[in-house]
Amino acid sequence: MDPDLSPLDDFLGAAGYDGYLVDGDGTNSDQRYLSGFDAPDPFTTLYTPDGTYLLVSSLEYGRARKESRADEVARPTEYVDRSEIDAGSLASTAAPTAAFLDDHGVE
Repeated sequence: MDPDLSPLDDFLGAAGYDGYLVDGDGTNSDQRYLSGFDAPDPFTTLYTPDGTYLLVSSLEYGRARKESRADEVARPTEYVDRSEIDAGSLASTAAPTAAFLDDHGVE
């Protein structure tokens, strides 16, 4: 059963926001509620009135596609070259996240 996200839609519309972004692991209750997915590694959930989108590590990609409620699941390597990704580096996570947001019309 999918959660009723109409209050979040109303808030985003009233505030003029493009979406709601959560970055964390599955212990974050907002993360689990929005995505329907639980993982020990951090991942990004983007909710927009058009859908729910996940950006997950390559390790969690297959499971996220099967278990999450997301409309789309992507990996950082779809946005930047693998050689640019350094585990845990802020710079290496910022570029794919920015491209992911841009891909979904979030400014």
